[in-house]
Amino acid sequence: MKQKIANTNWNSARGMAKGKSSETAELNSLLEKTRAQFVNCYHELVLEKQKLTPEAIKKKFYGIEEPEETLIN
Repeated sequence: MKQKIANTNWNSARGMAKGKSSETAELNSLLEKTRAQFVNCYHELVLEKQKLTPEAIKKKFYGIEEPEETLIN
């Protein structure tokens, strides 16, 4: 997802690109979809009563599964 944009074309308050070009719209759409996926991962961890850490959310986002802890492990 690595994208570059000039500092002058970035709205820090909104966390989005400024402008009305198709490239800007595409970038903002990608950012919104990615944010929604992270929020989804957060909610899944909450429902699963997992530890809420940035690392846990990142692993959930990338589909990295950790083995469950059991008495045998």
